[in-house]
Amino acid sequence: MTSSSVKPEGDHRTVVAAARRDRMRTHLIESALRAVLAQGSVSVPLESLLVHADVSRGTFYKYFPDVRALVQSMATTLSGELIAALHPMVESIDDPAERLATGMLTVLGLVQRAPMLGHLLANSSWLLVQPDEDHPFLKLVRSDVERGQRTRRFARMDLPLAMELLAAHVVAASRRLAGGGDATRLARQTVTALLRCLGVEDREARRLAEGPVRLANVQPGPLLTLAASNVFKA
Repeated sequence: MTSSSVKPEGDHRTVVAAARRDRMRTHLIESALRAVLAQGSVSVPLESLLVHADVSRGTFYKYFPDVRALVQSMATTLSGELIAALHPMVESIDDPAERLATGMLTVLGLVQRAPMLGHLLANSSWLLVQPDEDHPFLKLVRSDVERGQRTRRFARMDLPLAMELLAAHVVAASRRLAGGGDATRLARQTVTALLRCLGVEDREARRLAEGPVRLANVQPGPLLTLAASNVFKA
């Protein structure tokens, strides 16, 4: 064994410590979701969170400055899982407008069946404030918007503006759907409005908004499975 193949003990400890931190952070995020679901509200008291996570205050504050920051991180992670879960379902669709319509109809179909998911998407400001460039929304959905603009399926506009319009439609519709009402009508109106904002002609936007809700094709991650347990069986 050469000296170059032997890693210093300090490096090994650093890797192990980083993995331990990642596991605890993941545990706290999952515990936050369990606490939110148990309470039926995104406003979770610290004591409730500590019980669900089975950790001390000291451990909690090593990772998050307050409960709001943890819930925000949880909602961001959950929304990322949601976008990533939709991607395999829509990647075979060539038309970027149809891809967005199908994905959004499916998201809103999930919110209709799992209202707390809608509350999390609506109340987390997960994209409207300092969006994370690594978030699947920006990595996957942005490519569809860019392609739509290149092929003139969508109108030319600043890409950040187009992404904010898309995020705003998701957040607004999620809030409305989580509160009840005519879910199918609202979802189709939202998709129509979004496509029109992006430059799709009205009649075509309405046609695409009548597309299917493909819940059976969604491949959920662990948080999404938990948040919509009545839809996805773990």
